[in-house]
This record gives sequence, structure tokens and C-alpha cells, in this order.
Amino acid sequence: MGAAMLPTSAAGPPLWAVNLFLAGLVYIRNPRKAPNQAFAAFVLAVVSWSFCVNMVYANTAQPSILWGRLAFAAASLIGSGFVLFCQAFPEPTRLSASKGSWALIFLGALMAGLSLTPLVLREVGIPGTGRIQPDYGPLYPAFGVFILTAFGHGIWTLMRRWRTARGRSKLQIQYLSLGFCIALCGGTTTNLIIPALTGSSGLGAYGPYFSIFFVGLTAHAIIRHRLMDIRVAVSKGVTYGLSVAIAALAIWGIFAAVGRELTFHLHSSTSALALGMAILGMVVFHPVRVAVQGLLDRYCYRQGYNYRHAIKTISRVLAGLLRADALCQELATFIFTTLKVEEVAVYLYDGHAVLERRGYQSASADGGAQAEPAIVASPSIMALLARAGGPILYDELERWIDSGAGERLAEEFTALRSEVIVPVLVEDRIAALLAVGSKLSGDPFFTPDIELLATIGHQAGVALKRVQLYEEVTWMKDYSESILRHMESGVIAVSHDGLLTMINEAGARMLGVATTEVVGSPAGRLIPCGLGLPLLDTLTGKLVYTNYEAMLTPASRPPLPIMLSTSVLRGRADEPAGAVLVFNDLSRIKALEEEKRRIERLAAIGAFSSRIAHEIKNPLVAIKTFAELLPERYADEEFRDTFARTMLHEVDRIDTLVQRLRGLSARSTSPLQPVSIRAPLEEALCLLSAEFARRKIKLACQYHPALPPVMGDHDQLKQVFVNLCLNSIEAMGAGGTLAIAVRSESGQGGPTYKLIIEIADTGTGIPTEHLSNIFEPFFTLKDKGTGLGLAICQGIIDYHRGSIVATNRADSPGALFTLTLPAAEGEAPHEVPTSDR
Repeated sequence: MGAAMLPTSAAGPPLWAVNLFLAGLVYIRNPRKAPNQAFAAFVLAVVSWSFCVNMVYANTAQPSILWGRLAFAAASLIGSGFVLFCQAFPEPTRLSASKGSWALIFLGALMAGLSLTPLVLREVGIPGTGRIQPDYGPLYPAFGVFILTAFGHGIWTLMRRWRTARGRSKLQIQYLSLGFCIALCGGTTTNLIIPALTGSSGLGAYGPYFSIFFVGLTAHAIIRHRLMDIRVAVSKGVTYGLSVAIAALAIWGIFAAVGRELTFHLHSSTSALALGMAILGMVVFHPVRVAVQGLLDRYCYRQGYNYRHAIKTISRVLAGLLRADALCQELATFIFTTLKVEEVAVYLYDGHAVLERRGYQSASADGGAQAEPAIVASPSIMALLARAGGPILYDELERWIDSGAGERLAEEFTALRSEVIVPVLVEDRIAALLAVGSKLSGDPFFTPDIELLATIGHQAGVALKRVQLYEEVTWMKDYSESILRHMESGVIAVSHDGLLTMINEAGARMLGVATTEVVGSPAGRLIPCGLGLPLLDTLTGKLVYTNYEAMLTPASRPPLPIMLSTSVLRGRADEPAGAVLVFNDLSRIKALEEEKRRIERLAAIGAFSSRIAHEIKNPLVAIKTFAELLPERYADEEFRDTFARTMLHEVDRIDTLVQRLRGLSARSTSPLQPVSIRAPLEEALCLLSAEFARRKIKLACQYHPALPPVMGDHDQLKQVFVNLCLNSIEAMGAGGTLAIAVRSESGQGGPTYKLIIEIADTGTGIPTEHLSNIFEPFFTLKDKGTGLGLAICQGIIDYHRGSIVATNRADSPGALFTLTLPAAEGEAPHEVPTSDR
């Protein structure tokens, strides 16, 4: 018999080592947590009990009463340790036990002490049967009641917590319960029930080995962060058992119904009957199993989902969504219906701190009213989600952070009312969060669920990026259309093939057409109104217009002065993809300019009238004075001669002033004609050639080879050149050089050409302080000047829509007058002979 017990004794140390290793692993994992501490103490008591029991059976020739009593003491501590562990398990914030629990714990310690006396175990002997026979003391029944009470109380505590637990905590209790049931059934049967019924402890040596199931499953539940669904195997077992039973009953019923007809065949062909029954069983079993599995899952809120089908479905749904609200709501609905959870919320993250809820589904009728539409997220949880890059479970927070930060993040999970938070990343930045609540069944989220949520998060990121791009393009399109719609400027766009693709409301209004009439038509349609050529010139790369003044001539409206600019539209690889033209109505600006000129003329007339009165009054005063003295001194012949000379001189002076005034205000009655600028300039120089020769003034003329004609009056332009040249002659005196240069320039951004005439002398120049007043009427620097010559010149140039500017030469002493005249409409520069004088 001793030899028979050797294998049992030899198997003890590995069992103890495994249990102690698991207990130490759990304790080292988190020595500050109450469940880990209680579990280590409980396993230590179980190993001690197992060791003592093994020592009792190690020497069957002379069993030791000491090891027997130590075994009962360890068993008492097992009861106390189990109660303590059930109070701490699975994860309470602090250890709090009821009075009854503390009473059982202390009672276990007391019973451990009493077990060391004969009150529980008197003696261990070997009667004639050859088996170890214990002699129990009077407290043995109390010991049994205590053990049953302690384990019953622990089981009741676990059941109460299981009813209220959710997720991982509930699954941990299930793992513990499974291990406990296996260990309890085995250990109680071999070490308590059988000895009590038979009075023999022959099977007691096998009781400790059942502890490995309890210790292993409980340690797994504590250490593992993500547990496998323990009910998968149980559910399959139950399903298969029920399916087999139902199929067997169905087959038995079939054979019972037709047994009489098949009697002959039963005796004559047994092998064929067995084959037929096997085929019938296979045919009946599968549909029955599927039906039973579906009924069980539906009853327990555990309808399974096909992972591939779910991914295919959500991919198809997300591919057709282009709005953020619809995308978020579809995500919430899909997760809610697929995983059977209490609620799902989809939040968009603004990149700073605000989470805006854009999608929501809840199993409760008032869930939507309770959820917050916007939440301020802490930087810590956003940083954690960015670091994780995937789903984070509430039950697994300790994997990522320490206990202090875990409490704050747990509050974030509570605020989001979620068990799982899935970050949706767009270009490695969090763009949204999927906040998933608890399952309706109370089950935790298993690995397939987490993988499904991670995949949904990745696909949601791709879809959200597409939505963001679409919304950005849509916003830009609406924004651009709003700008074009409210612009006062007209905008026309043409494609690379010359078709009009866009015209805004202002442009259509100025053209007097409807937008739909123009879009899609060739750009050549706009040539008659004056917009087609600039568009085509820009499209072909011939010319780009900038601030080009033109005349818009719509078919149904009067001509309209406009200013237009064009630009090339470029596509990929910087290739021309079209052209755009922007034009503005200048009619109001022209009217304002005319009003400004009228006001300026009125102001000038006022100042001019005052100066005229002053200039005429001076000779009249002299005439009046002599006229008043004439009666008294009439007989004085010398006085009469002086009076006659003075009166004629002053009258001539007034006449000269009037003639100059007529020149200042004179305007040609004939319309402006295209004039070659060289003709009036050459005539003016020819008229003054004798004066040049008399004063020995050199003349240097330079003409650009290509000079377009100007719209002007030949005689008035000649008068301008004569006045300017005479001023230069008088400024130079004897000797010097008069330089005249004429050139053409292109207008800014368009084909408009302008002529620039520069007249420079080598005289004394114009004082800087008088440059701004040089063109004012009656302003002169000459001793005998009237101050009207340059004013007349400016009036004539203004009439020709040009400009005249007076400056001092930078390269040498002297004055420089620069005249700018616009070229005639539609006239391009043409070659003329170059002349130098």
C-alpha cells in the first residue's frame, strides 16, 4: 500500500510549485491591490493544506497525527481566506467586508487553532482494512459546518456581485466560479462527503489536486487583461448536447412510427439500417444545432456576427457617405446593432479640446437626452488615445498608465459613458472618437469585438478623410459662388477648348443676358461686345490684360465703359487649362471724375476770376487816374501826350490779357482726329528755327521708330509745343541745347499704347518749391510774364486726355517737361523714319 501511495506523494511538489508560482505571479503583478494580496494568502493556505494532507498519506505505516491536525488548521484558514478573497474580488476600490464576513474570518482563525487539539482530530490510525482511519473529535461537525458556511458565504458574495457586475469584472467572476466549482466538487467529495458517509479517507489524497483548476483559472482572470469568452465552450457544449438529444428523439420517433413496416428489414439488413440512421442523423443534426444556437443566443442577447460580412457591410455603407453627420450616425447605428451594446456615441474632435457628438444610438428611450452634445476632453486621454492608436478598454486602463492617472481617465470614460473608446485617426491625428457602451448581455468585449472596432476605426478614418475633403471642396465651391454672386465685378471663365464655363450674375447683368444663355457657348460669341478678343488673346497666350480700359457694347444696352483684367487658369503640370476675365463698370467712376473736373473747374474759375479782376484793374486804375486829372491839366501838352501814351499802353495790355484768356479757354469745335505727333512738333520747331539760330541754341530731336498716331487737334498741339519751346528758349538765354525725345510705350497689361514727349533744356531749371504751382493760371517766374502759358498747355493736354509734368533734369541743370498722350483706339505703332537734329 505504501508503494501505491508513492506516485501520489511524488506528484505533490509539482502541484505545490505550480500553485505557489501562480500565487506569486499574481501578487508581484500588483502587490498593492487587495484582490492580489487576498488571492496569494488564499493559495498559500491551499498549498499548506495540500502539503499537510500529502504528509499524512506519505507514511501509511505510521500516520502522523501532527500533519493531520495541521491539515485541518490549514483547511480552516482556507475557509477564512476564501471569504476574504471573495470580499476583495474582482476589483473593489477599497476592501470593505460585512460584519458576518469578518465574523467568519475570525472564526476560521479560531477553528485553525482548535484544529491543533484533539477537539477536531483525536487520532489517525490504520485498522485491519489497511487504510488510514481518522478518529474525529467532538468539534469535527462544527468544522464541517464552518467550511460549508464559509464557502457558501463566499459563493453568495460572488453571486451578488455577478448580478451587478459588467464587462470584464463579470467575466472574472465567471472564471473564478468555474474553477471553484471544479475544485469544490472534487475536494469536497473526496475529503468531506465520502469520509462523512463511509468513515474512510482513502480518496482524500486526491482532493488537493482539484485546487489546480481553481488557482489556475482565478490567476488567469486576475492577470489577463482581455479574457476569452468562457461561455463559448459552454454554449457550444450545451448546443451540441441539446442538438444531439433533439436529433436522437426525432430519429427515434421516426423509427418508432414506421418500426412495424421495417421489422423485416431490421433483421435482414442491419448494416444498411446503420448507414441510413447515420445519414439521417447528419441531415437532422445540423439544422437542429443552428436553430438551438440561435435561440440560445437570442435569449441571452448574444447573437453572433460574421466578421467578414460585418466588415464588408460597413465598407459598403461608408463608401457612399459624403457628409460628416450621416457618416457618424451610420457608424453609431452599425456598432449598436452589430455588437448589441447599450449605447454608442460618435464624437468629432476639433483638434483642441472639444468633442462634438455627431452620431448617437441608445437602447433606452431617453438615452439621447441624457448624453451631452459636447464634451471637453482632457489632454491626457487624447494623448493616451494617440499613443495607443487603437481601441482602449475601461478595464485595461492599468496597462497604459499608473493608478493615479487611471482614476482621472476613468472619470473621462464615465463622462463619455463608454466601456471602449476607439480613436479615429486621419493622417496620424485624432479626428473623431467612437465611444461604445456596455453590452446588453453584460458580456465584456472579447478579442474579435476589439478587432472589429479597430477595423471600423481604420475604415472610419479613411471615410472621414474623404468626407473632410468633400466638405472642404463643397465649402470652397459655395464660398466662391457666394463671392461671385455678390461681386459687383463681372467674371467670365473659358475652358481650354474655348467654351464659356462660367459667368456670374453681375457679368450677365452688364451684358444683358441670362447666365444659362452664355454658359457652354464659344468665347467668340462675346467678340461683338468687346470681351471675346481679350479672352481669346489670353487663352492663346498672346497677351494678358491688366486694368485695361475698354468699351462694353451689349446688343440690348447702351455702351458701357469698363476696366478689364485677364488671367490664365493653369491645371496639372502648370499647363494652361483656361482663362478668366474680370471686368468692372466704370460708368459711375467716369461720372464721378467728370463731376470732380466740373467742381475743379468751378473752383478754378473762382480763383481765375479774382486774378483776372486784379490784372484788369491795374491798367484801369492808371487810365482812371489820368482821366481824372485831364480836366485840370488839359492845357498841358506834355500831360496830354503822356496820357495818350499811357492809355494806349494800358489798353494794349488789357487787349493782350484778353487774347491770352481766349487762348486759355479755347476748345476746338472740330472732333479729335488721328494725328501723327511729328507733324505739329515739326511745324512748331520750324516756326521757332530763326529764334534758335539767333540765340545759337542747338536742337536735338530723337523719334522712336514705331510711333502710333494720337487722337488730337493739330493746331492746339502745335500751340503746346510752341509755348514749351519758347519757355525753354527764354530760360536758356544765349546758347544751350534743347533736347526733344518722342517714344511709345505699351499700356499696363493691355495693347493700349501711349506716346511720351520729353522736352529738356539746359537753363536754370525750376525752383523745387514752385514745381507744384507751375501750371496754375497767373503763376509766373518771369518779370513780364502773364502766368498763362503753361496753364494753357495743361488745359490743352487735359482736353486730349493726357498729362504734363514739370521736373528738373537729374543729369544736368535745366527743366524737363514730360507729356503723355494716349494712342488712337485700335492703332498700333508703325515704323517712322528716325530723326536727329
